[in-house]
Amino acid sequence: DFGLHGAAVAALREGCEVHLLALLEERGLCALHAKRSVVQTADVSLVRCL
Repeated sequence: DFGLHGAAVAALREGCEVHLLALLEERGLCALHAKRSVVQTADVSLVRCL
C-alpha cells in the first residue's frame, strides 16, 4: 500500500505548483525576449531545454 500522509501530499502539491509557475513564467519571458505578447510552442520547447 502506498498511502501518503496529509503533509506528504501537501508537500508534493506545493512542489508541483512552484515548478509549474516557474515554467509558465519562463515561457512568458521567452516570448517577451522575442518581442511578442503571445506564447508560442517554440517558447515551451525552449524552456524545456533550459
